[in-house]
Amino acid sequence: MRTLIAVAVLNALVACQPRGAEPLEWPVARNVPVAPTSTPHRSSPPPTITEALPKLDLNFDAVTVQADPTRLDRWPLSMSEHIAFEPHFDIVNALAEPGMEWTRLCALGAHKRVLPPRLADQGRYLAGWCAALDHDLDRAIDFLAPLRTSVVSGMSEAVRADLATLLCQTGGADVAREHVAKYGLGRDLAVLDRLSAMYVELHQDEDALEISALAIANDNDTVPSESCTRFARRVALVPDVFRNAPQVIRKVAAERGEDAHLFPDQLLSDPSCRRLEAETTCWLDGNRCAAWWKENNVPESDIALAAATNLWPTSSNRVEQWLAVSRSASLQLPAPQAYELLLRSLRNAIKTTNCSDHEHRREIGTIATRAQSFAELPAGMLNSFNQFADTSKLCWPD
Repeated sequence: MRTLIAVAVLNALVACQPRGAEPLEWPVARNVPVAPTSTPHRSSPPPTITEALPKLDLNFDAVTVQADPTRLDRWPLSMSEHIAFEPHFDIVNALAEPGMEWTRLCALGAHKRVLPPRLADQGRYLAGWCAALDHDLDRAIDFLAPLRTSVVSGMSEAVRADLATLLCQTGGADVAREHVAKYGLGRDLAVLDRLSAMYVELHQDEDALEISALAIANDNDTVPSESCTRFARRVALVPDVFRNAPQVIRKVAAERGEDAHLFPDQLLSDPSCRRLEAETTCWLDGNRCAAWWKENNVPESDIALAAATNLWPTSSNRVEQWLAVSRSASLQLPAPQAYELLLRSLRNAIKTTNCSDHEHRREIGTIATRAQSFAELPAGMLNSFNQFADTSKLCWPD
């Protein structure tokens, strides 16, 4: 029941759409005075974001703690694996001398020869690829699909990879789904997973989402780690749509008296699922990272720094994002590393606000004033925080 709830909610939230634009490429860093001596002209371009995440001496691995499930959008393809129109099984080694190309075997008619029973599956495999070479997808799948149960070493896995490759050649997910239904491949999740990943490789995210949704719908949760990876992959494909998913799921769960999780409850008994759900939830909402930090054994004393590390944008012109980092860093004062984190994030916040943005400028001043109140404030940073506190001098014209 919990799976049906989660899938129904996520289906309702997602409208197949491509991922948003790539992060902005900021110009080469240049020095910008913290407190300009005169008000810049309105025709002047705004300052660039130059402050990077500082190198921190933490009691945890900051890289590991950063939540980022986007690596899963190409799952189960490896980083070095790309789409190639060629057999995944070494059919040449099985039927010919080394150095022969499989396309040459087709040209010689090797797939039409009568082979001994011990090579029957290899013969059908070659026939399938020769049909694909002739652009006859239906005949190719007719030959290959039954070989998913082959006992020849390595063939069943290769055939699933081949089927995904051929289905990807048909065009969009709508045509691929017709072939999936026609040949009974809907419950072969290995085929669907690879097909979804291949659409990502081709930047066809709508098609990837459609096939990913089909895999989730046909998943019976027999391998929890893979089931959770499918959920996380779908979220990674359209994160903006899923930002509200946790709130909706919490509401549905509360109505049924259940615990609220992004993934189905029955999967969370699996340790890898708990970890992946914690990472995905933290990635969606930087304020909901407690479970993710726990998974990474982040010391209590470093939790605020972990929050700031997770929230730090790679590039952003939104003052709200930089202030989120500043708030997290200020909670860890008077730790010396928190001052450095706070100083850099406030500089970026200043560069992304303007003179009429009184609310955010007041918050910048409030945070800076709090930093000044600690006796441990490093002497070299005192002047910077003094300037931040006087926000009337730190704004950019509209």
